[in-house]
This record gives sequence, structure tokens and C-alpha cells, in this order.
Amino acid sequence: MASKKATKRPASTTTSRPASTATRASTTSRPLTTPTRTSTAGSANTTSRPLKPSSSKNSDNSLERSASESHVLPAARPVSAARSVEQQRMSRQDVRMQRRAEMRRRRNTVSFSIVLVALIGIVAIALAVLQQNGAFNAPVTKPKPVSILSDFPNQIVAISSIKPAPKVITTADGLQYVDLKVGTGATAAANQKVTVNYTGWLTDGTVFDSSLIASFQHQQPASFSLDTNSVIKGWVEGVPGMKVGGIRRLWLPAALAYGANPPSTTIPANATLVFDIQLVSIP
Repeated sequence: MASKKATKRPASTTTSRPASTATRASTTSRPLTTPTRTSTAGSANTTSRPLKPSSSKNSDNSLERSASESHVLPAARPVSAARSVEQQRMSRQDVRMQRRAEMRRRRNTVSFSIVLVALIGIVAIALAVLQQNGAFNAPVTKPKPVSILSDFPNQIVAISSIKPAPKVITTADGLQYVDLKVGTGATAAANQKVTVNYTGWLTDGTVFDSSLIASFQHQQPASFSLDTNSVIKGWVEGVPGMKVGGIRRLWLPAALAYGANPPSTTIPANATLVFDIQLVSIP
């Protein structure tokens, strides 16, 4: 019985392993072989042992992956390189366009500056020529002679309408007066209280005060006593002798008016003044 067991073991050994090897070899697509181990007796076994199916599949996948990568990468590298070259070329074109635009701007600026300087020079020369020829010299106008018989704006009676011209009376201290209309009422006397309407001018025709013009805001007759404590010296001398309803014009030198201390800025210092006085009443 021992011999039978001994004969059976080699048979199972020799028959089972080649059958499994053949089966595995048929199921795998690419069998890989490894060298066999040598026995203790020194004899070499010539049979090959196949790798496990999982290992062959992994190796196949790695081979397929490497093959796919080998096909993809070489195709992708030239595309990226071409894009980089195209970007560099476009960047160089942009730089060239910017430089050209900057050069155009500089040329335009220089041209504009030259034209502007030329125009300024031409205008300066033209102005110098015109000034030399007297084009900018103000025309010399002689002032219109002003006298006690001149017409002034807003006057009560127009002197030019009086025919013949009224007689001018001049006093020793320079007062001049003329009766534009002789009244028919009572006669005013010195130191007497009177009520009058009046309008005052500078000799250039500027109205500085009036009881008849609304803009001066005292549109009513003025009442005062004919003394130097109430009115200027020219009125103290010029009003007495008038009759109620009469109109007299007074031409007052500065000494008989406000002198160096006028009551308002509209009257210059030491100005000659002209007054039209209408005697309204003698209270």
C-alpha cells in the first residue's frame, strides 16, 4: 500500500500542473514566463510558470496607457508651442503699433506747438504795427463846455427853450444865478423859512440828489431856513429874492458848496455844483 501511494503522487504531480498551465496559457493573451527553480538534486526543470491573470491585466493596462500617452503627448506639444509663438508675434505687433501711435502723437504735438507759436508771433507783430500806426489810441475828444446856461438831464425847465436867453448874474464871491422862471407870489428873504423842490448836478451832467426823482427816495419838497446852520452858503445867498412859483438856477463854486468834505461819495471833493430850485411856498 505504501508503494501504491508513492506511485500515485508523481502521477498527480506530473499531470495536474501541465493541465493548469495549459488552461492559464489559453485564457491569457500574452503569457509571460519566469525561469524555474532548480531542484535539490541539481536537475533543472524546463517547464515555465505563468504569471497571475491580474498581473498580466495590470501590465496590459500600463502598456496601453503608455502607448496612449505616447500618442497624445507628442501631438499636444506642437500645438502649445505654436500658440506661444503666435502670442509672441501678436505681442510684438502690439508693441510696434503702440510705438507708432506714440510717434504720431509726438509729431502732432510738435506740429501743433509750431503752428501755435507762429500764430502768436503773427498776432504780436500785427498788434505792434497797429499800435505804431495809432489804431489803439483813444480818440481825443474835447469836453463839452458846460456853463450855467447848459442843458442838464432831468432839469425842470430846458434852458434851450427859453427865448431870449435869460440873464446871468454873478456875485463877488463867484456865485452865478439865473431866473428860468419868475414867480408871482411872495418874495423870500434872508433867514426866512422856505419850502422848495430841487435837483442837483455835477458839471458833467451827473445827478447827485433831487426831490423830484423817485430813485433818491425823498420825493417831496424840502423845508429849511435860509441860514448857514441849515443849508450850504450858496443857497443862503442864492434863494433870497425869489418869488413863490419861480425857478432859479444856481452855479456854486466849491467854496460855496461842500468844499473838501462832501456829504456823499457821489460828490467829489472841491466840486462845482449846479442846482435848479423851485420855490414852492414861504410858510
